[in-house]
Amino acid sequence: MPDDIKPKIKIIYSELKGYLSQTPMSQQTSDIFANDSSWQQYNEAINELSQITGENYNRFIIKPEHINGHNIVHIVSFRQALGGIINRIHETFFPDETPPFSGTPQTIISQSQSQSVSIQMLLDFQSKIEKEINHAKGDPKKEGFLKRCKDNLRHVKDVNDLLKLVIETAKQFGLSVADLVALFT
Repeated sequence: MPDDIKPKIKIIYSELKGYLSQTPMSQQTSDIFANDSSWQQYNEAINELSQITGENYNRFIIKPEHINGHNIVHIVSFRQALGGIINRIHETFFPDETPPFSGTPQTIISQSQSQSVSIQMLLDFQSKIEKEINHAKGDPKKEGFLKRCKDNLRHVKDVNDLLKLVIETAKQFGLSVADLVALFT
């Protein structure tokens, strides 16, 4: 493939990704485009890609249904064709680049892992409080602090809430950072 072709393909590739990012998700499989301009521009880009590369990409061309004198293109079909051609271009011409749809699953996995870590941390903290309450008997500041933290753990949703709870409660009971370190180590 000549070196001057790849930048032209890259432009079309970016154009197609732009179309996909601006095409709304359909609420129902029967949702259609209000006018023909979106899918016609897409088809022009596919034709240009075929001309530049010498490859036949006609299977990605959108072919509207003709109903009552109107061209009907379902948004779901359009998005599927866009996703298919974008992945095909990526694998054919830009395999060393980050895959176009790789971000979403990683984000979900990261959020899930983060939630698991937060839940485990809360359980560990609750267990530590239970142990330390017994050791703090006779010290009203520390015992009060631990009991208040224990009672308010149900309101904690994440690490930030936990830190806020510990710091604010420590302040209410006049505990310093050194006291907290001694309490939890």
